[in-house]
Amino acid sequence: MQARTDILQWKAHILRSVNQEAAKQDQLGMITNNATYALIVMDWAMKFLQLKYREKQSDWYGKKGLSWHISTVIFSDPDKAGGLELQSFAHLFDTCRQDWFAVSSIIENTLEMIKTQTPHITHVYLRSDEAGCYHNNSLIAAAKDIGQRVGITVCRYDFSEPQYGKDVCDRILCPMKTCIRRYCNEGHDILTAADMRRALSERLVKGTSASVCVVDETKKTLEVNKIEGFSKLHNIQFEEKGIRVWRSYGVGRGKEIPFEELVLLSQEKTGLVVSEECFDCRETRVYKCKDTATESSVSSDSEIENAFQTKMGFSRIAIFR
Repeated sequence: MQARTDILQWKAHILRSVNQEAAKQDQLGMITNNATYALIVMDWAMKFLQLKYREKQSDWYGKKGLSWHISTVIFSDPDKAGGLELQSFAHLFDTCRQDWFAVSSIIENTLEMIKTQTPHITHVYLRSDEAGCYHNNSLIAAAKDIGQRVGITVCRYDFSEPQYGKDVCDRILCPMKTCIRRYCNEGHDILTAADMRRALSERLVKGTSASVCVVDETKKTLEVNKIEGFSKLHNIQFEEKGIRVWRSYGVGRGKEIPFEELVLLSQEKTGLVVSEECFDCRETRVYKCKDTATESSVSSDSEIENAFQTKMGFSRIAIFR
């Protein structure tokens, strides 16, 4: 009987995963057709354990690890039709509470960089998994005000199922970790967030940048009323007077919740302290897609390929790096 229950729960997980993925596919279609939109996929990486070029066995024990957060921005260039560009921002911390306020500070800083580097982007979609620092009342209540301060409209926040939907962040983490370890093997110690940034700036990974940051907890001012049954909500749309929420993407009209019922005291500027700014990104990771019967180059990023095949009607996807 337990095996039957487990199988049914696994099937339900697969169904929810595919349905939530449809939100990303629709957003990728919007981004391709309208360069003013972008999608930000976020994820906390596993803490990076400090490395020494020559490490004693006693130094290996008791490492606390360094926190780092990856925000991958997917957008299109108005001067380059028919393609998507990806740029990843790493926020590095020596110490950090991985809570909603840290994420709010990172989102605000990321939007400021987008505003500076790609001013044609005026609307963004947010996406992450359902970790507690993302899936909570406070972050949702603060998101719209963050966008208004920066000058970029936050349209939606969609949550993906566990182990499904944030692979674009996991994928870029692998070469970033490799570059850090290679830098260490060349005779350098990686003991602080500043060392990580130095390694990433000297051993560049295409389409990535990194900054060293400190979260200013004294700037936390938000007070909210908890939304009943919030853990069951997976899609949030920000509207003029409130938010509209759904349990599943595209199912029903959604439930409207006015900001007056949610926010008691609004969140002011988060004021993330950036001790070392992002270095210049070495280009972006470009995905050019075109319909052709003769060219066929399949990308390892299956979610982008599936998105275009499903929504854009392309029979073949030719992707060049």
